[in-house]
Amino acid sequence: MNSTLRLFAAVPLPDYLKESLGGWISGVKNSVPFRKWVHPQDLHITLQFLGEVEGARTPSIEKALETAAARSRSFRLQLGHSGTFGRASSPSILWVGLDGSLEELRFLQKQVEGAMTDVGFQAEERKFKPHVTVARTYQGQAGWDQTELSRHPLPEACLIPWQADRLVLYQSRLGARPMYEPVSSFSLSSVE
Repeated sequence: MNSTLRLFAAVPLPDYLKESLGGWISGVKNSVPFRKWVHPQDLHITLQFLGEVEGARTPSIEKALETAAARSRSFRLQLGHSGTFGRASSPSILWVGLDGSLEELRFLQKQVEGAMTDVGFQAEERKFKPHVTVARTYQGQAGWDQTELSRHPLPEACLIPWQADRLVLYQSRLGARPMYEPVSSFSLSSVE
């Protein structure tokens, strides 16, 4: 058995939304040339990437994440506009943005970051930008044209708000599809 795990903490998308967004990905990927498209079951909102971690550290990570979840309330989110990260002419990431209670999402991310710092992980240096990654590595012959996304709006089924009520510790299984496997899940506090 492998003694290290590749871990990250994230907010999952509900299954119906993974299915709807997966349908959009299927319709877009033949005309929008990115090298790797995210499997619908792998769609999520990353809060903190932990990297390669000794398996023996998992219990302390889980305890810290449980505390972070207990300090955070559930909140409403909705998918929004799409965009890219990286060079304008050759982006590295195609993403779908979020609307809704972004302050609550940022609060949860800060709780996770603090909890992970307490168990020996460094906070990310770059600012948290809430998004759902849908594809990686643009590989078109011509430079990327941002207006291409306007020809592929998200369908109404992708725009239904949902209640984000869980924090999940995921393991990456490189080469597998889907790639991300839940290790443990933590309920956020209920809205009063």
